[in-house]
Amino acid sequence: MPPTRTNTNKTPRKLTPSSIASSSKHTLDAIHVADIPESITPQYVYRAVTERKGLNEEERVRLIHELVGFQPRSLCHDISEEARKQVYVITDAIEDWARRTSGDNPKYETELTTGLVALETLLESHVDKAFDKFTAWVLRNAFEFSPELEVVLPWQKGLDFQRGEYVALLPQAQDTLDESLNEMRLKVEQARLLAHKLDLAEKKLDQRLNIARQRKAEVGFIKEIIDSAGLNPLNKPAQQLLPTLLSLHESLKPLEPIPLSTPTSTAGKQSINTHTKAWELGRSAYLNWALTKSLPSDISGGEGRVGGGDKLGEIEGDIRRIIGGESKGDSERVMGNL
Repeated sequence: MPPTRTNTNKTPRKLTPSSIASSSKHTLDAIHVADIPESITPQYVYRAVTERKGLNEEERVRLIHELVGFQPRSLCHDISEEARKQVYVITDAIEDWARRTSGDNPKYETELTTGLVALETLLESHVDKAFDKFTAWVLRNAFEFSPELEVVLPWQKGLDFQRGEYVALLPQAQDTLDESLNEMRLKVEQARLLAHKLDLAEKKLDQRLNIARQRKAEVGFIKEIIDSAGLNPLNKPAQQLLPTLLSLHESLKPLEPIPLSTPTSTAGKQSINTHTKAWELGRSAYLNWALTKSLPSDISGGEGRVGGGDKLGEIEGDIRRIIGGESKGDSERVMGNL
């Protein structure tokens, strides 16, 4: 499907090739220009003409008409007609003056009519002779040129009229030229569309290049650290081991992990509890700790863990006995706090 025509007649921007390119523009320099011929008649060959045929009177009149935009003879005729109208205006004014002077006397009617006709004829003859000379002078001077001259209009300067004659002699000349022009327009529009798409791609590549440079600048300190530490890349034998290690790692991923042993977890809990104070672990733990502190070491070593509940009951009974039965609520509150 041919591309849509653009609304502007601007020619596509011509890319100038550069030897060194710092961005993505170096990818656009190698694109070839669209193959569009300079002429729609490439078979025509210009031949210089030594003898030129002069223009006849009709051709000269047509050329002058095209140049000035009007017919010279019609201009002279219009000017002479305007002058003739003034003759009639003058005779009418004289007739009105004569009738007012004579007081509309019938004696002077015949003489007045005869005099006005003679005056009008005299003025018309003089006007006709004068404007005939004016028309002849204008047509021979202002609107005339020598037939031997090769006259070219300003908007026809630089045109090759022989090319027009060559095209006129071709079979189906107009249809052939129209087809050639349509093909050229299609190529030009395709070239413009390609240039537009390449400009968009160029902008996207420039944006990606800027992003890559920013990322490189952000992680550039890693290379500086490696260089300052004197680290070198792995040698070839070590690099050959990397694929083997990676494949081994991938093969071990689906295997189940080894469960941790119970003693290890218990030891971990004990190691955590060693840094915790006795009264922070609860009432029972605090009483067991107090019991082990109050009993001798030989007794607490064997009975501290097994008979901890009996010893706890004895301690609670001693506390109630010391406080007494009168303050039963106080004893319960003390036991609750413990």
